[in-house]
This record gives sequence, C-alpha cells and structure tokens, in this order.
Amino acid sequence: MIDHLPERLDLLATAGAGREMRGNLPLAKLERVLPVLASSEGDLQVMLELGKDPAGIFYLAGKIQGEVVLHCQRCLEPVVKELDLKFRLGLVQDEVAAAGLPGSYEPLLVTSEPASIAEIASDEVLLALP
Repeated sequence: MIDHLPERLDLLATAGAGREMRGNLPLAKLERVLPVLASSEGDLQVMLELGKDPAGIFYLAGKIQGEVVLHCQRCLEPVVKELDLKFRLGLVQDEVAAAGLPGSYEPLLVTSEPASIAEIASDEVLLALP
C-alpha cells in the first residue's frame, strides 16, 4: 500500500498494475465542494484501491472519511457532517462501455489525461451531502 495520494493519476495503468493507496486530502483542494462549506479547514482520509476484477473490468474502489462543516439552510448556522463514504467505480472510456457495466459499479469516464484525485473525491463528497 502506498501511504500518500498523488495529485494526478493514470487510472487505467494503475488499475492494470493493481495498486492501493491512502492519504489525507485537504478540504481546501476540493474546489467544487468549497462553496457549500462553512470552513475549508481540515483533511479527509482517503483510501483507494485500483484493480481489475475477474470479469476484466478495471475499477476504482474507495473510502473517504472525515468531517465537513456546512451552512445549515434552516438555521443558517454551521453544522458538522460526518462522512464515511464507500464507492466503487468502473473505469470506462466511452458511453457504450458505461452502459455495459454491472449494477455494482458507477461509471467513471477516463481519458488519456491523468485524473485528479481531488476531482474524484469532490464528486463523491458532493453526492453524499444533503
């Protein structure tokens, strides 16, 4: 297991090699999440596993844990939201491959460019927020 998170990663090559990594990701790097946060202080703990399943599907499985402070829409006060997220993404290169993924995977469209770990984490955090 690698004990740090790179900023960018070639997902298909890393999945082909079968790698695990973990590290802290500062909230301040989650640019798309920042507008809904009351504070950008702190880190999220991220664990990623990239590999190829028995059916030949390249995947990215992960876990994100930590706390975020949101603006409550009701009382307008800061409120702490605990995050304990798990996700499993099938790495696909087009819409046809995405449509063919089993139900246990959400599709993640990959290109030849290295993917941003912060952007992937941002997607998962935004999906989990109320």
